[in-house]
Amino acid sequence: MKTENFRELLSKYIEGRATPAEIDLIEKWYNSHPDDELPGILAEGDYEDRIREEIYKAVKPYWYRTPVRRLSLVVIPYAAAVILLFSICIGVWRKLSLAERSPFLSYSTPGGKLKRLVLPDSSVVWLNAASKLRVSRDFPEQKVREIYLDEGEAFFDVTGDAVRPFIVHSGGIATRVLGTSFNIKAYKELPEVKITVSSGRVKVSHENTALAILEHDRQIIYNKRSRKFRVQGQESDLSSAWRDGRIFLRNADFSELAMALKNAYGIELTTSSPAIYSYAFNVRINTSRSVETTMSIIASIHQNHFRRKENVIELY
Repeated sequence: MKTENFRELLSKYIEGRATPAEIDLIEKWYNSHPDDELPGILAEGDYEDRIREEIYKAVKPYWYRTPVRRLSLVVIPYAAAVILLFSICIGVWRKLSLAERSPFLSYSTPGGKLKRLVLPDSSVVWLNAASKLRVSRDFPEQKVREIYLDEGEAFFDVTGDAVRPFIVHSGGIATRVLGTSFNIKAYKELPEVKITVSSGRVKVSHENTALAILEHDRQIIYNKRSRKFRVQGQESDLSSAWRDGRIFLRNADFSELAMALKNAYGIELTTSSPAIYSYAFNVRINTSRSVETTMSIIASIHQNHFRRKENVIELY
């Protein structure tokens, strides 16, 4: 990076004007250095503000007192000193903040976006859109591998470990496995939690009460309001096809349809028709199609119409 560009970038960071991309660039540089190379402890106080203030005081006089024609020769040593000061201060601030950090690592996805995660035990998790997942920071040392699907849908491909069970908590539902692959759909807006097994076996419980043991192509549907459940056959490939941009809905109510469209396209589906709320929808959504094409298919199921205003679509 050229000296003048570095000067401007650092100035923007110090003054709190840096963009997320510029902050990320500085953070990536910082993260290339091990924490144990960053010494020292500051007195208690507002660490981040103090760091900004001290760096600014140290650098500002040289920026404005240096003759323009000698800038490239004079700024370089001060730039190097500022980098060192910056790394030490930020490192200390991070160390002091360590005790206040959450015991969990959190992952989330916005509407219309998916995310693939690889856990420390090599298990793989695919997060569907509008989903939130927490993993304990001490996951590698846990005797029981526990993670939390706080919102949304995820597919898990769990690495086998005979002595370390793997448990996914989704609301009051706990899904326990040793090594298998399965899908959990647990959006807060939906009345039901659905767990579908692709391979192996899982044990599903609610508040320490065993509900069912599922094997390949079996699904449990748990109603959060009534606390009743049913177990049925279900093609597991269809339940997790959202990873490839395909969503299969079978006898879905309006709320599940709206959630699927939000996940696929990031749009909001509404209706003011009581009749539409009572309909069941059987449809395949493919994100390679435009939202207008998909809505035309959906509207034709019960001879309805739709209109769109920005990111809101009304079915009537």
